[in-house]
Amino acid sequence: MPGFEEKALCRKVAGVLELSVQRGYEPVTFMRLWLNSKTADNLFHWNFNDVAQSKQYLLHSLELEYGINPQDYGQPQNEKMSQVMYWGGYIFMYISLDENRKPCEIQKKYNINKVLKCYDTLHSLSAAVAADEIRKEFIC
Repeated sequence: MPGFEEKALCRKVAGVLELSVQRGYEPVTFMRLWLNSKTADNLFHWNFNDVAQSKQYLLHSLELEYGINPQDYGQPQNEKMSQVMYWGGYIFMYISLDENRKPCEIQKKYNINKVLKCYDTLHSLSAAVAADEIRKEFIC
């Protein structure tokens, strides 16, 4: 089970994903980009240069990596989607750290779209219990 430092990293990732909604990115597509990104991989490997950065910097790093710009791709999202993506960012990083799997492997193993659609049911559970439910119900 992830400890204090790992959970702090989960919160940072959650904040990046929450910011992506505020910037107007489509949630499921952005989550897949995130999980496959060098930035997410660097955080998983505790690369100090990325771990020490702000959420805004990490989001910008991903935008540079993929050559995306919110002015070109952004679409208005509702407020609830910010909560969904915050939770999704947290839970996928939690699972990644708990299973010692790179974020790109998490994206391949679990149905991202279905997990995010079950936010209403899963977000009220502890991260450990939600992760166990995801492991049982949402394997690709």
